[in-house]
Amino acid sequence: MNFKTGLATALVAAVVAALVTAATIALIWKLAPGVVNVSSLDEKRVANVVRDYLIKNPEILVEMTTELDKRQALDQVEKQQKVIGDNAEAIFRSPLAHTAGNPNGDVSVVEFFDYNCGFCRRALPDLVKLVHNDDKVRVVFKELPIFGEESEAAAKIALASAKQGKYFEMHQKLFTEPGKADKDKAMRIATELGLDTAKLEKDMQDPEIQKSLDQAKELANKLGLQGTPLYLIGDHVIYLRHNTYLPLRKLFAVDHDSPYYNEGTKMNIFYAESWMFMHYLLQGDAKKHRPQLAKFVDLLRTGNKIDDAFQEAFDKSIDAVENDFKKYIQAARYTATGIDFERQLDFEREMQATTLADAEAYAYLGDLLVRTRRFDEAETQLQQALSLDPNSAMALTSLGILRVQQDKATEARPYLEKAASSNPSNYLTHYYYAFALSDLSLNERRLVSTYADEVAATMRGELGKAIALKPDFMRAYSLLGFVNLVRNEQIDESIDLLKNAARLSADNHRVLFMLAQLYLRQERFADARQLLAPVIAASDDPETRSQAESISSAAQRAEDNAARIREELKQHAIVGISDDRFDATRPSGNTPRRDDPNAALGRALRDPRAGENRVQGMLTSIDCHDRGITFQVRAGDRSLKFHTDSFERMSFTTFTAGLTRDITCGPRTPENWIVLTYAAPRDRNKSDGEVSAIEFVPPTFVLKQ
Repeated sequence: MNFKTGLATALVAAVVAALVTAATIALIWKLAPGVVNVSSLDEKRVANVVRDYLIKNPEILVEMTTELDKRQALDQVEKQQKVIGDNAEAIFRSPLAHTAGNPNGDVSVVEFFDYNCGFCRRALPDLVKLVHNDDKVRVVFKELPIFGEESEAAAKIALASAKQGKYFEMHQKLFTEPGKADKDKAMRIATELGLDTAKLEKDMQDPEIQKSLDQAKELANKLGLQGTPLYLIGDHVIYLRHNTYLPLRKLFAVDHDSPYYNEGTKMNIFYAESWMFMHYLLQGDAKKHRPQLAKFVDLLRTGNKIDDAFQEAFDKSIDAVENDFKKYIQAARYTATGIDFERQLDFEREMQATTLADAEAYAYLGDLLVRTRRFDEAETQLQQALSLDPNSAMALTSLGILRVQQDKATEARPYLEKAASSNPSNYLTHYYYAFALSDLSLNERRLVSTYADEVAATMRGELGKAIALKPDFMRAYSLLGFVNLVRNEQIDESIDLLKNAARLSADNHRVLFMLAQLYLRQERFADARQLLAPVIAASDDPETRSQAESISSAAQRAEDNAARIREELKQHAIVGISDDRFDATRPSGNTPRRDDPNAALGRALRDPRAGENRVQGMLTSIDCHDRGITFQVRAGDRSLKFHTDSFERMSFTTFTAGLTRDITCGPRTPENWIVLTYAAPRDRNKSDGEVSAIEFVPPTFVLKQ
């Protein structure tokens, strides 16, 4: 009997012995009806029947083995997931383990290893690169010396070296230095690293070191670890079980501009919970939600509100689904699904490929690296793309965005301007070009006080294109609102635009905050507070809530201040000097000549005092706020802002008819020609000067300095 025949015979015998049960008899009867009379069977005859059937149909053994392997693999995955969930603290956050990388990193990578493990040694360069290149990664080391006493001695010395601040250096050298890792090698490395070897010998006896090794061994046993290395990455389940997650309404309101889509730990919560919720709908509750999920997606696609879609698709409220979902997360029992395909998948027949030019390939890779914030690598790829194709729109846009991210707007503008003209269909190109143009208007304090006419017009045009191409891109709405807020132009249009944007993305705080500031400009204080009230009441993000509270408080202060100023204006008399002041028939020692009213008015104006200057222009607005009063003046092509704490600190005089005694806060309709006398600005305000006097003059008057 050759080996193969003997193996087959032994396998059949083992299977027959295992399968002689009532269930197997029933199975054989279904597979081969009429072969045997079931009522007359005894164990021996059953064994013979089963044996004969398996020999005649050996493919059943293959099917049985495959199915067994699959079930065991799925069972092992479920067991490991439960072990990880139940032991997350010891695995990911044990004080006995040592770490490398960012100690507060968003992603934890745990490595079980032995210093004499060849695979561990080969994996080291990639692990070191990960630590150096990704500032969000935290690597947790679990010494698991499975190769004998030499490995255990090396592990203890490595752990002891942590007390002298050299753990990661020791860790690397134990792998990279030639020879087996043992006590002699580890002590030699310690000397090279400048460690106190006597202290090291003493620290090796610390009970905490043995506890660390014992803990790693216990975890490895629970996980069913058969060798090293083993890598565990802090997964979504563990993250959610140890962090506050989003209510489902908020989860479904997240868009591209939401903090939960873009910012650090908020982004981690969004991705982890999104993944877990899909796992629940596909696998949870015996997979009964799968057809409901398809209906739910169709309802959302056709414009149904989120609450209505949940109720109709799942036959329960969104709150009830959320409660079931929370229980699923905490249960830590997650099933996997194995899929058998009836035929071999042939992707090449179904997929179509297009060859990329080298320049395109470099541009795509560079763009990906920019988006993942690997800026140095992105720079290399994008410069290579432009060296091959100087007109590559993707490379130009991505390099422009990279420069903006690096706070180099001056360098970004040429790339983005060229990209916007060569590929006008990319909304990001237009948005970032407008964003880079905004840098032209920064003052010495890195703040924008105004935009030049040409810059404002270009920014509006680019942002309009971005919105047309991507109506749900909220950053474009917010920046356009800011341009008009700074210019004090198109305020009504901006409010309508941002209200529409808020309807598209009700949870976008960037848009809501800008809309609130536009309301403040129109002195619609109650509207601003009402807009922000839900954010203050419901936001679970302290930073967002604080910003909303700050704007709401500013609205209340501005409203109180405006009321005070209006009362002050009623009591503050304007000195009236009508145009008949220049009538030559009126006797006066300083009567001006009728043929030179300009000179006469010039002499009548208040003379500047020491440290004061004058400017003539058009008074366009009086802005009343909690920091005082700002007068906006357009003088030629300049937009100027002048400040005063109170009307009591300045004087008004009019030299023209038609101006009422009532001066109110807000835009001037019509605008007024004035001569404004001012002193140097104070350090604490960002104006062009402190107002001393405002004198209203006829449109024909020209100030001669």
